[in-house]
Amino acid sequence: MRIHFTITHPFHPHVGQRRELVQARRCRTCERVYFRVEEDGRVESPPRSWTDLARPDPFVEQVGGRAWFRIGELLDLVHLLESMRERAEEGGDDM
Repeated sequence: MRIHFTITHPFHPHVGQRRELVQARRCRTCERVYFRVEEDGRVESPPRSWTDLARPDPFVEQVGGRAWFRIGELLDLVHLLESMRERAEEGGDDM
């Protein structure tokens, strides 16, 4: 029996696409699902929480669509963008 799932994370390049589950594994920090990209055959492994296979998130249920992100996720994004900008400035690359 084949299991399929949909990528639900709004910023994932495959958002909204239905994929066939190759494998699911628990890594050190989270559960991951593995799927093969049809276009080039490589395997990707987004967190399970970025798919419709995720267990219901109490935060998401409580906010009822009023908030798209948690504070921690926004802070992680700020740190990522800052580090990308610093690397671009050091290397002279555009971001």
